[in-house]
Amino acid sequence: MSYGFYAPTGTYETESIDLPVFGPLRVEASDNIGYGYWTHQLQGSTTWYPWEDKRMAVTGALTYELHGDKKDFDLKAGDDLSLTWGVSQFLPLVTDQTLLAELGLAGYDSFQTTADHGNDASNADRDQVHAIGGQLGLTYVPWVLALNLHGFYEYLAKDRFQGGSFGINLAKKFL
Repeated sequence: MSYGFYAPTGTYETESIDLPVFGPLRVEASDNIGYGYWTHQLQGSTTWYPWEDKRMAVTGALTYELHGDKKDFDLKAGDDLSLTWGVSQFLPLVTDQTLLAELGLAGYDSFQTTADHGNDASNADRDQVHAIGGQLGLTYVPWVLALNLHGFYEYLAKDRFQGGSFGINLAKKFL
């Protein structure tokens, strides 16, 4: 079990725009890099290895996010529950097993569990997103060094943007 938070750091300002017929409207500035609210995060995860040599791993993590009030608006975003999951397999590339390839299937599912609240909440819809993807990696065991590439395709999204992502991770264990 772990706890983390996202602090409202970075540029976050509002500005007023004039709409014909409707008049002035307060909006978030287009150059913001922050969200303007705190988020508290609780997470638990587990990994199961079907074989004693740990060549395959089945992993899951459950995360609950509690969002605070948004600065300069009468708005509290709804809370979110996310499940991140994956199955990976190590394959030796050399006979002494010092160089391993990793292939994996992974995904995530996220659901808004409570509605947005406040006069500035835009609608009662709760957002959700579902994605599937994979991971490809190399591990050099003597150096305890791993390089992984991963990508996800969001195949369903409701009340939010839908797309994909790609990432690269480099990990080194230091004694």
